[in-house]
Amino acid sequence: AGLRPLIHEEGKSPSELSRSDEIFISDNNLISIAGGKLTGYRKMAKRILDLIQKRNPGFSKKKCETKKFKIHLNSFSNYKAYLQFKEDLKNMTNLSKERLTSLEYLCSCYGSSGAYILKEALASDLIFEEALIRSEIKHVINFESAVHPLDFILRRSGRLFFNIESVIRNLDFIIQEFASFYSWNKDYTFKVKEACQDAIDDAKIS
Repeated sequence: AGLRPLIHEEGKSPSELSRSDEIFISDNNLISIAGGKLTGYRKMAKRILDLIQKRNPGFSKKKCETKKFKIHLNSFSNYKAYLQFKEDLKNMTNLSKERLTSLEYLCSCYGSSGAYILKEALASDLIFEEALIRSEIKHVINFESAVHPLDFILRRSGRLFFNIESVIRNLDFIIQEFASFYSWNKDYTFKVKEACQDAIDDAKIS
């Protein structure tokens, strides 16, 4: 999740403001950057680093290397590699037509980690939908810092908007998985359920 601090323009509403980023330098040489998009954060950081180097001759002249670093250890090198990964996974798992939809979802949502999530779900004795959700929750807790069911159903998987029926069917199960991992008491678990139910009601309206 990310926030976008748009640059204020007199007489314009937030929807009318430019989404481009802009660098500001204060009188005491504090450098700030605002605007832009979350997907361009590395490019924005590079602009800042390049400016710092330019304004400080004593700093290292080594060029910013952020473009070369993968965000994820198992990131795809390009879109073609992603498509090949999906095809290989489909051939390896021999899924039914119903479950192929889950494969598409896992690959688009979790990239190469989707293979591990799917493998664990297929090895479970639970109903496939529950097994898949349980495997997803395990992944987002252990590797993506999810601490609340809303982190999973809203911010990470998007299930709340794109597969709300699966959230409604499995809400108690989802909450219990988080409650068990984080050792929540009954009162806090009840508050979490209320928050999730409010989010579901809002999603239905919108």
